[in-house]
Amino acid sequence: TGLVNNTGVIDASGISTDGGVVRLVGNGGNVESSGSINVSGVHGGSAQLLSNANVGVTGRIDASGEQGGGTIRVGGGYQGGEGLTTANVTYLGPDAVLDADATGSGNGGSVVLWGNQGNNFLGSITARGGALGGNGGLVETSSHYGLNAQGSVDASSPSGRAGTWLIDPYNITIQTGAGTLSSPFTASADSTIKASDLNTALNGTNVTVFTGTSGTSNGDIIVNAAIKPSSGDNVLYLKAAGGIYVNADISAADASHKLDLYLWSNYGGSAAATSYASNAACAALVSCVVTVGNTANAAIATNGGLVDVETGVGGGAFTLGVGSKTGSINTGAGALTVHATGISEATGSNTIAAGAATLDAGAGAIALGNAGNNFSGAVGLSNSGANDVVLNNGTHALNLAASTLGSGALTVSATGVSQSGAITQAASAAGATFNAGAGAISLGNPGNDFTGSVGLNNSGANAVTLNNGAHALDLAASALGSGALTVSAAGITQSGTITQAASAGAATFNAGTNAIALTDAGNAFTGAVSLAGSNVGLVNGTATVLGTTTATGTLDVSSNGALSQSGALTVTGAATFTQNSTTA
Repeated sequence: TGLVNNTGVIDASGISTDGGVVRLVGNGGNVESSGSINVSGVHGGSAQLLSNANVGVTGRIDASGEQGGGTIRVGGGYQGGEGLTTANVTYLGPDAVLDADATGSGNGGSVVLWGNQGNNFLGSITARGGALGGNGGLVETSSHYGLNAQGSVDASSPSGRAGTWLIDPYNITIQTGAGTLSSPFTASADSTIKASDLNTALNGTNVTVFTGTSGTSNGDIIVNAAIKPSSGDNVLYLKAAGGIYVNADISAADASHKLDLYLWSNYGGSAAATSYASNAACAALVSCVVTVGNTANAAIATNGGLVDVETGVGGGAFTLGVGSKTGSINTGAGALTVHATGISEATGSNTIAAGAATLDAGAGAIALGNAGNNFSGAVGLSNSGANDVVLNNGTHALNLAASTLGSGALTVSATGVSQSGAITQAASAAGATFNAGAGAISLGNPGNDFTGSVGLNNSGANAVTLNNGAHALDLAASALGSGALTVSAAGITQSGTITQAASAGAATFNAGTNAIALTDAGNAFTGAVSLAGSNVGLVNGTATVLGTTTATGTLDVSSNGALSQSGALTVTGAATFTQNSTTA
């Protein structure tokens, strides 16, 4: 039933003045406009079509302004607020136009299309910034349950910052086709948006998809169709009260432009916020995860744009690939930030390529063991509890930024491993293994604290340096190339055999005022060995050359082969030398 129905022309425009105000308000019946409403002017005016029943627009509303766009409210206010009556279902027909542009200079205006139960958005909405200066405006198309978004939005600016399109349902699916529409004022069962309309909007407009949760609606965002703008640098926020499931590619426009992508699950902040805020806890029966490659293969490629993944307090894991489905992220030189409860990639072609990366798995494991990974910037690792950390950078060198880890095992593989920040483990950790392939290991930061045994492996004439600072160090089984080996710690022991390739460079062990006990019979130090500590013990399963050595306590050396020296030996206590079981 139409309580208020405009089929003609309502003109409250101003030529040399600001636009006026037009309000069509109904109570208990529909408000509809198939005609024209004009509140344009020097600054755009205000047009409001409101009802507690349904609101439909199939004509044109013009709130443009030469020096700034005005405001248009159809079915309610921003986020359903502003003290305005909200409609049950709102309809914007396919030929309808809502215009809040700045036509000369100034900022684009703001347009809200709101429906509590349904929002069938098929028309065109613009809130562009002025050609002579000014920023893009704000467009919101929202509904709790039945958002059917298949219209166009443009809040761009040729001379200023991009504006924003806010999409605010409960659950929503980004898909290829349009949602069903049986009649203008019938709410669809689920909220959907056509990916092609989102892609077009991204050509100059920042897009935010922001979900809430209620009843059986988790607040999930599901990407089932490819997202790829055709021009410009772009920003896309996916802010889900529940989980985010990416089942199609998300890409930057081209090789000359970047896409900044925010994947925020368990989100409890405001629609407009640009920093993450978590819900107090992930809602019961809701999986506040972020999964790339859940029910279909998906690749994210941002061409230097950042990717920020957050799952919040009590949130779930960040996962690449599920079962036979693959998921990958390639930011180019862009930063990757992940804060989640567990970070993993399924075996196979699920990989990450990124610049600097922060990987925080909370009280969960990090399982990034695929050799196709390529972190070109420093990688910071963080987790807690007895959860393992596995990071494989394949044929690429890896630099580790400051990392704070739990007591699980740490396994790092790359072609060369270095650090730009201290690495610390919780007490009594399960150990650490560094596999550097045909590359060096450079872990010389005195702030390191490895609390479990450390295994070192590499090949070729590549040096190995390990510093455990003011902490004791236990060396696990280690197979090294022919490069120099330098180890420093407040006490050095071993729980596994240490071997070097033939004719290796010098091995230097510095325990400060603490003991050194390298007494495994399988040791094979093939270069000169220098030792500095209190009580010092060395067993070598091959010929031994002692370099400069200082023992403030005793010195006990056993060699299965010739025993000689290339540097001075300074020993305060007793010195014992055993060659081929013969003691001197």
